[in-house]
Amino acid sequence: MPPPAPVHFDLVHAGDPRYRGGTASALRGEIALAHGWGLRAALLPFLGRRGGKVQGFDPRIVALMDATGFPLLDAATPASCDILLAHHPHVFQTMPDRPVALRPARVVLVLHHPPVDAAGVAQYDLDRVIRNLERVFAVPVQLAPISALVRAQLLRLGQDPARMLAHDLWNVIDMVEYPPRDRPPPRAQAVIGRHSRADPMKWPADPEAIRAAWPDDPGLEVQILGAAPLPGGMARPANWTVLPFREEGVDDFLSRLDFYVYFHHPDWVEAFGIAVAEALAKGLVCILPPSFKPLFGAGAVYAEPAEVRGILAQFMARPDEYARQSRAARAMIDERYSIEAGKGRLQRLWSDLGLELPRDLALRTEAEERPGAVPPAPLPALVAAPPPCRVLLVCGNGIGLGHVTRLMAIARRLPAWVEPVFLTLSLGTEILRAQGFSAEYVATHMKQGVTGAGWNEAFALELRALLDATGARMVVFDGNDAFPAIRALIPHRRDVAWVWLRRALWQEHHQINPATLPLFDMIIEPAELAGDEDRGPTRQEGRVERVGTILLHDPGDCLPRAEAAARLGLDPARKAVLLQLGSSRNFDMAPLRRAALAALRGMPEVQVLEIANPLASPPEPAPDDPPRRAVFPLAPLGRAMDLLITAPGYNSFHEAVFGAVPALFVPNQDGIMDDQPLRAAYAASTGLGLALTVAGGARVGGLIRQGLTPEFAQSVAARAARLPPPRGAEETARLLVELLLSVRTDRPLATGQARL
Repeated sequence: MPPPAPVHFDLVHAGDPRYRGGTASALRGEIALAHGWGLRAALLPFLGRRGGKVQGFDPRIVALMDATGFPLLDAATPASCDILLAHHPHVFQTMPDRPVALRPARVVLVLHHPPVDAAGVAQYDLDRVIRNLERVFAVPVQLAPISALVRAQLLRLGQDPARMLAHDLWNVIDMVEYPPRDRPPPRAQAVIGRHSRADPMKWPADPEAIRAAWPDDPGLEVQILGAAPLPGGMARPANWTVLPFREEGVDDFLSRLDFYVYFHHPDWVEAFGIAVAEALAKGLVCILPPSFKPLFGAGAVYAEPAEVRGILAQFMARPDEYARQSRAARAMIDERYSIEAGKGRLQRLWSDLGLELPRDLALRTEAEERPGAVPPAPLPALVAAPPPCRVLLVCGNGIGLGHVTRLMAIARRLPAWVEPVFLTLSLGTEILRAQGFSAEYVATHMKQGVTGAGWNEAFALELRALLDATGARMVVFDGNDAFPAIRALIPHRRDVAWVWLRRALWQEHHQINPATLPLFDMIIEPAELAGDEDRGPTRQEGRVERVGTILLHDPGDCLPRAEAAARLGLDPARKAVLLQLGSSRNFDMAPLRRAALAALRGMPEVQVLEIANPLASPPEPAPDDPPRRAVFPLAPLGRAMDLLITAPGYNSFHEAVFGAVPALFVPNQDGIMDDQPLRAAYAASTGLGLALTVAGGARVGGLIRQGLTPEFAQSVAARAARLPPPRGAEETARLLVELLLSVRTDRPLATGQARL
């Protein structure tokens, strides 16, 4: 069978959609421009150089791509294009970890950052970047300065003018994202502000310049979006409010300002200033250094920091002049840098490269350009399904089924081209196989009767052999800490992406292993409903991607009561209490169990069913014990339960709460467990459940009666309906897919190869 014909695009963007700040805004503008003018376009994602853990794609880029159906192109998909725009030199300083099948007619390196700073320090090796791109795509590389300032630097550095596009490829602002402010001109009081990444180079080096540009004045309020790394131990002025940087909150932030004031470090060279362009698009009066005048002309006011206070006073005293300058700001962006003005930019790009536009360009109508509010897509749109690949899901033993269940929830949300393979120390391996997954089991050292050191040596060999046998491109480990075997293997298998799925809500005496943190490419933390009350060590760990609650089953997918009751062997017309108190392998729930059963025997109108833990050997039943069933998964049968008595492990707790199942939570208080007492207390505090400790068996009868009342069930259902959708499994699957699809240039090629 002949291979499929390559897909052809007018334009492909290659870049790292994880970069934040101005680079992300620039890429978002490029996507909006291509979509707005009807180009056949796609994004080839790279994973470029970074200083910390791998993040997910920029949320605003994800939202735009989902809303417009803008597709991702996998590196292995045969494709061609007229023009490949390679965004940001930092992304291409290292050769990619895999071949790229795309064949462009032209390659253009977009210089979002100048080659050197104001002190003459090189920011990247431009010649090396050019060589890398030419060797990957086998065509000459043209350079696209995004401003006259970058072009001038290139010429001073001796770059051949023939290699540069004739016209600057400036950034694009989508005016739809920045509707005009509904705010009168300021008079006696004004709000001034700015937004940027937490980079000291984005601020003046002189404290006096900062005090002058953002004055501590009773008539002024200063708002900063993003950190304010002040120099020389300078104290933060009393009228400043510093807000955490959130990419999706920029428009709301700018809407609250009257003036936008931006000055930067003397060693910093601003290639374009897209943050400033966003402020101008909102119609803010912007006060900037004179270096921005060639870019923004009459749209802004140019001054030195010492002149800012006088300019503010002048505009506050003349509201008509303020309104005129506000209109001029927005009009300048609209005329020069907007999507609507982008046709000429596209025509010049094709012409500079000696190409003809593939067709007459027509701007989409507003309705076509913005399809409207849509729920987040579970997975990104793809040009074509990539070649099949495998992901290895590794879970520690665990006392229950928590690790297995979370990984299974994610595996079910992966696309068809990703095959999950499990390697587990859990006795729940047979459950995985029964659910249709490929699963390998390795007994713990305690079960094998060997030393921990010997077991880890053998497990490292087992894991390496499974990686070789499956060809897996990613390992996802769910556990509280990576085994020594995993920590020893990771440095030798950097050809594989390593992801740590680590839940929060640790007990305060627990500690994060500092040897584990730097090894993994990405750390994913599923949400905890009680997360605001978390006092464990993970709450201070900022190098994680936080997703929603991970559940195996969507709460809306529960079976009707009659069908669920039939599955459990219950009478749907009678009240039903289910007991699910865990494996008791490390904490004795027997006293509470006995007390609960004794109380229930005094309630003949109630039917009782005990859910046996699939991992535990069932005790010998007493003559008056209720029926016992091993059921997995239990969540889809929630409507058959009038009360569930259960330990609040991660899965049991969140399944009950999100499923609106009336529950009495009895925490496992072993010191190695997560903070189950906190989950139980949170449920009781918020009215989402009842709580009782094992020592409180004398109260169990009263709590069971309370839990069986219609009023309690109605209250739980009403409160559960207000919870955010538990989409953590979908969000995690998307993070993994984005990482699998990204061409890795974030480390030297030599360190990304498998080593013995």
